[in-house]
Amino acid sequence: MQKNNLGKKPIVKKSIPVFILICLLYLGCSPAGEQGGPVKIRFDSNKKVSGARFAIRDISPGLPSDWEGYNYVVLEMKSSTPQRFHVGFTTDWGYNELRIMNYVPNGWIKLAIPLRFYTSMPDPARDLAGTYNQPRYTGWVNLGGERGPLKGVDSIGIRMHVPIGNPTLELRSISLSVEDPGDEYLGEVPVVDEFGQWNLGDFEGKIKSLDQLKQEWSDEETGLQQPPAIKYSRYGGYPDLRCGTRGPGPSGIRSRSSRSSAGSLQTHLRRDQKT
Repeated sequence: MQKNNLGKKPIVKKSIPVFILICLLYLGCSPAGEQGGPVKIRFDSNKKVSGARFAIRDISPGLPSDWEGYNYVVLEMKSSTPQRFHVGFTTDWGYNELRIMNYVPNGWIKLAIPLRFYTSMPDPARDLAGTYNQPRYTGWVNLGGERGPLKGVDSIGIRMHVPIGNPTLELRSISLSVEDPGDEYLGEVPVVDEFGQWNLGDFEGKIKSLDQLKQEWSDEETGLQQPPAIKYSRYGGYPDLRCGTRGPGPSGIRSRSSRSSAGSLQTHLRRDQKT
């Protein structure tokens, strides 16, 4: 057995861990605890507010805790619903969150959020909608929550108000950028199908073929040719509809049809024409 230069202990036992480490580095792997991974939230529809908080190091290890030198936080995520959710960060200053809407449910996206939305008051616009709703390519950001410095950032929180149907959200990467890296749809399946419909899921009334679409066109055309079941007056009202109106006294109810109302309107119009 080969010995080292000092002639004390064999080196075979130490060479095995070194060999394994070299293999891991060659294969692009990291030992456990040094590599982050995706996280998944299942929002509970039985709760008014449902969500979770994760340490950033468990998702993207090595990310700095001081974000003041950056302008964008970039999230790679997939939500099963178009329902809005909140994304916030815990810092030395406190907790700050924004409301996010995803344009691509059931698809992986990259969304770059300007960090000034977390640190500064919104820039003025023509109206409140323009001030607080900030569009991006794969979603939009609603400016709410508090404002404060992004120092000591250690965790991300994601929550949803009144979730419907126990939706899920997966988050696999958090990164920082000085320049705007742009948003991107990361999937391979087109988001919109040949009929202009959402292509990443199914829904009631979805067109599955051209023959189905032609049949629905034909049914609609036939329906438009049939006389309406409701009679309309010359003013667009319902002459056969009777409604109760409160007359004199606390409990006086008298019936009155829209036909009499239309007659009163006609009389009023004639008087205006004479004058």
